[in-house]
This record gives sequence, structure tokens and C-alpha cells, in this order.
Amino acid sequence: MSSLTPVGYKMLQSVAVVAALFLVSFSVMELAEQLEMPAAAQFCDDAILQSSTSPNGKWMAEVHFSNCSLEHPRSWKSYLHLTNLYSGHEYPATMVINGRQDALRLEWALESVEHAGLKVAGVKLAELAYIEQPKGVAVEIVDPLI
Repeated sequence: MSSLTPVGYKMLQSVAVVAALFLVSFSVMELAEQLEMPAAAQFCDDAILQSSTSPNGKWMAEVHFSNCSLEHPRSWKSYLHLTNLYSGHEYPATMVINGRQDALRLEWALESVEHAGLKVAGVKLAELAYIEQPKGVAVEIVDPLI
């Protein structure tokens, strides 16, 4: 005969039900992810509006126009994508700006052999969603649009 009390048995039964529900929900989420990813990819558009290489040949800057955001799949944004050509390290969202930004201008300034500066002109400040400073390149907004 079991030494579990009726309360202990109910608690054990509840834990088993919760674990089973967790396992089932995880399996359903995995299946949904596998089914939705190929379908979502066909509606994802990404275009490079412009690209520029730093004078020392270490950095590549590209401005992408894309609706590939996971949080807001139909929201178009422009991304400043930086790549360190020596290490291959990428910064895909150094700057994120809402909408299409055709007026952006990229200008490189060589600060030293190791460090470059990138001046980005024509940014609509009201549309600026995010900016980060990667190591080895200084990104500066100049001549912003208000």
C-alpha cells in the first residue's frame, strides 16, 4: 500500500498534469514555428539602398530597407548595417529608422589606421528608433532632418 496521503496524491497528480501540459504546449510551439517560418520568409523583403567601404578597407556600411522584423512583420524600417571586413563581425542594426530613408548620406572619416568614423547625414530624428556604437567605428549623426 502506498504511503501517500490523499493530499500528497492530489499534489503529485497536479504536478504531472502541469508537466504534461508544458510538454504539449512546447511541442505545439515548435511545430508552429516550423510551419510559419517558410511562409513568413516569402513575405519578407529586404533591399540594399546604398553601401560604402571605409577608407582603411576595414568596414562596410550598408543601408537596408526591410520589413523583416520579427516583432512587427509588416513594419518597414531602414537599417544601417555595419560589417568589420577583417573579423567578419556584423552589426546588423547599428541604426534603425522607421520608414524608407532614401535621403541618408554616408561619409567615412579615417581617424587612425585602426579606427574609422562614419558620419550619417539626412536622418529624420523623429523616425530614429535605435542607435548603437560598435567597437572600432564611431557613428555620428550630422545634418539631421527635423
